[in-house]
Amino acid sequence: MDSSRFDRFTREVAGGRSRRSLLKGVAGGLVAAFVSGGSTLANHKPDHCTKAGQVPAADKRCCAGLMPGANGRCVTDRCSGVTCTAPDTCHTAGTCNQATGQCSAPTLTAGTCFIGGSCYAPFDKNPANECQYCNPNRNQTAFSNVANIACAGGLGVCDANGGCCVGGTLDGNGYCCYGPLDGNGVCTV
Repeated sequence: MDSSRFDRFTREVAGGRSRRSLLKGVAGGLVAAFVSGGSTLANHKPDHCTKAGQVPAADKRCCAGLMPGANGRCVTDRCSGVTCTAPDTCHTAGTCNQATGQCSAPTLTAGTCFIGGSCYAPFDKNPANECQYCNPNRNQTAFSNVANIACAGGLGVCDANGGCCVGGTLDGNGYCCYGPLDGNGVCTV
């Protein structure tokens, strides 16, 4: 469009005003609308986040590295970037403490045993004693004794002390006896 046609167009649109007058009016209107937040240009503002110590508006969020605190104000997120991990399958990961930014100690997972630095499933035998096993219902950090099962390749039976009774008899209390039993089934030796 050449300048004379544009001048005619602007006079028609602007009710007889000059091109310069029309452009000044349009520019002034855009600035006023932008400042008041009423124009479509205002919708293109960057999404500003809420700074530390301020309460975010309903449509805002706390800035990176901040989180809503107990009073609703944005506070430093001390757990930002902190990952709490479990050291093994017997433990669940700790949780990050917002006050310190540190992870709590991992907790022992229910239904497992953690003995001597190793993880055991229920009923796993003690590698050093076939008369002891993981019983998390009794103790998650020590093996439990089991009685009245075969041990030593079937030559003995486990007693209540967690030992293999070979050549003896279990008394009425489940203890290995290498002597006679009394009338109540208790070892007399």
